[in-house]
Amino acid sequence: MRTVHNEWLPLKGPGIDRHLSMGDPIAPARPKFIPAPDPPNEKERMEMLHSLDLLDTDFEEYFDGVVSVVQKMFDVPYSMICLLDSNRYFNKSVINFQVEGPREGIICGYTILKETINVIEDMTLAKNYENHHLVVNPPYLKFYAGVPLAIDGCNVGTLCIMDLRPRRFTQADRDALVEYAQSVVRGFEMRKALKEAIEISQQSDEDEDEE
Repeated sequence: MRTVHNEWLPLKGPGIDRHLSMGDPIAPARPKFIPAPDPPNEKERMEMLHSLDLLDTDFEEYFDGVVSVVQKMFDVPYSMICLLDSNRYFNKSVINFQVEGPREGIICGYTILKETINVIEDMTLAKNYENHHLVVNPPYLKFYAGVPLAIDGCNVGTLCIMDLRPRRFTQADRDALVEYAQSVVRGFEMRKALKEAIEISQQSDEDEDEE
């Protein structure tokens, strides 16, 4: 998977500052993006996330398939299943973005506060989002849509897409992305159930050996 590097490096070199003097006006600092607060049920959310045993695991065909279909369906450069840990995000499946990074400042932080889809059709015009470092710096994101991945009332992450251009996201588009998010949740639940069944079987075998 390709990654997008988010670091912005200031210009350096001879002559860059030659026109500046102590008397030149200083441009006002741009307001900073305000990170999302933790959800009210953060403790329970973290317990649910860790119980799924998804963090730091390899890519899996089922989830990669969903992310690929979503990317192609909406014709976007970025698509991912993003899990939000206590201080970082981990992309269980991702196209054209880094696998993990700091949770602070991630747009999906606001999505997990919602009960349904979060759509920003033009982030350059949206309060707070307009100041996000990936909006004002490369890759200059314009569009975001994400659906919280809820298990037993806990939003463990999101299925989200991003674009470099503003776009209108119709109700049909929203419904489709929500459906794909539900398929991701079903995948999480089946994966967890299978893991628990294997553990029970192994424990049963161990008990029989002890007898």
